[in-house]
Amino acid sequence: MKTILKTFTLLHLTTSLIQAHGMPDNPFAISSIVTISPTIYISGISKSKTPKEKKADRTIKFIEDNLETLKVEIAEGEGETLDTLATFFTINNLTEWKSYLQEHYQQVFFLNKPRDAFSIYLYIKDITRRNFNS
Repeated sequence: MKTILKTFTLLHLTTSLIQAHGMPDNPFAISSIVTISPTIYISGISKSKTPKEKKADRTIKFIEDNLETLKVEIAEGEGETLDTLATFFTINNLTEWKSYLQEHYQQVFFLNKPRDAFSIYLYIKDITRRNFNS
């Protein structure tokens, strides 16, 4: 009976973690199973990120770390940090892209309230995809 209970508990915990965090790309990503009698605990599931997700994370981190400088440089329409931000996106016409961001400063940084780095990233990604990619 204890074996059945432990197996059921493991299955239930695994199912709950997968539902909460998604199926890991690697089925062996369940980091460890620790037996503490009479219950089994799963310490965690790690999910590998795709290259696009990793790039998005780096871009958001860059925006967070350089937010005040980006505000100044986008207002001016030029700057080293703005040029670096552009490297995170595929842009056909850098000059037009910078001008667009400058003209739409309010939309980039504010939407009823100040935007966070993630929402700034989403906005810039969207306008870049729609207006400045081939």
